[in-house]
Amino acid sequence: SHAGEGGFVDRNVENRILARLSSLGLAPTFHGRFENGRVEEFYEGYRPLSYEEMADRRYAGGVAEAMARLHGTTMPEEVLSGGGGSGEIWERGEGWFDMA
Repeated sequence: SHAGEGGFVDRNVENRILARLSSLGLAPTFHGRFENGRVEEFYEGYRPLSYEEMADRRYAGGVAEAMARLHGTTMPEEVLSGGGGSGEIWERGEGWFDMA
């Protein structure tokens, strides 16, 4: 599966996905990785939207467009490789229940 040591995220897959999104201009520039982290571009003068701002009409259209671009992106199998398959989300969920 894609689950990592903590059972939730496989950092290798996560880093490959973020590097791919970066190469497509959909994420900050990916500079590299280390043991359990990565170095990415810092967006000077920007901050995340608050929960309330995400629903605000002034921002909602931009958020929807960005999410559509993100979800419309195809990830090559070599980016996602490391196990899993079409039923992976269910397998991961069952693993979380077992951990609880």
